[in-house]
Amino acid sequence: MNKKDFNSVNAFTKWLFGHLDNKRGAKESEMKRVFQWERYLDWTSLTDQEKLNAKRILLVPIIAVPLLTIIRIYTPIIFTGLIIWLLYQWFEKRKR
Repeated sequence: MNKKDFNSVNAFTKWLFGHLDNKRGAKESEMKRVFQWERYLDWTSLTDQEKLNAKRILLVPIIAVPLLTIIRIYTPIIFTGLIIWLLYQWFEKRKR
């Protein structure tokens, strides 16, 4: 590849990125508020939908932690009972 070809490639890439990255005509868009915890400190100024979202965000961990703890504690017991029941069923079918 000679130097002339290399310059034409550079010119093409500059032209391409100049058209792809056209920031001159772009208007600034307003960011959407997702979760700003400072706004939730003033509970009375929130809309009903924002109050519902805040309750969901706060209650999910409170409900999930005990549920996961129960699952973690009782999983071996449930599996052991299930295995015993399946073995019982299997032995009953073989008896007949």
